[in-house]
Amino acid sequence: MQRAVERVRSIGWNDVVGQYAAVSETLFWIDVVADQLRTKYARHYNAALNDQSFDAGSMLKGLRWARNRITHEVDEIHYLLATAKSVEGFAAEWTWQSLPPRPQGRDAEGHAAYQAAVAGRNVVNTLLAVTICLGQAASLVSTDSGKKHGRPG
Repeated sequence: MQRAVERVRSIGWNDVVGQYAAVSETLFWIDVVADQLRTKYARHYNAALNDQSFDAGSMLKGLRWARNRITHEVDEIHYLLATAKSVEGFAAEWTWQSLPPRPQGRDAEGHAAYQAAVAGRNVVNTLLAVTICLGQAASLVSTDSGKKHGRPG
């Protein structure tokens, strides 16, 4: 998951397709890890979410909505906007764009979470924030596991 975020960081403003692929992969990993932690270690997962200075639950729900949308609809390459950091080079800041809701109100809750917690924010910072949060949850699991087996936590 962390390596995927690093790939997102390295994509320039001139590589929209590369950014689409890197962000899609990162969203996939975030969703897989979050789902496993939520399902198998709910106490640790919820503790980590509650410990954040931002609404991590809404952000994760919004990112899942974006993942579902961009992985199931090929026309969604416009969900990111690149702004060059300087006139020299290709370094860019990527921002999540506001997107319209799905037809027939499909996953209206996910769309609302995306609009409130993700749209308009920096892509790398958003992905880093949830990656750190999920890493914290995994660390809580590891600490508890060590205590159960007589290892110092």
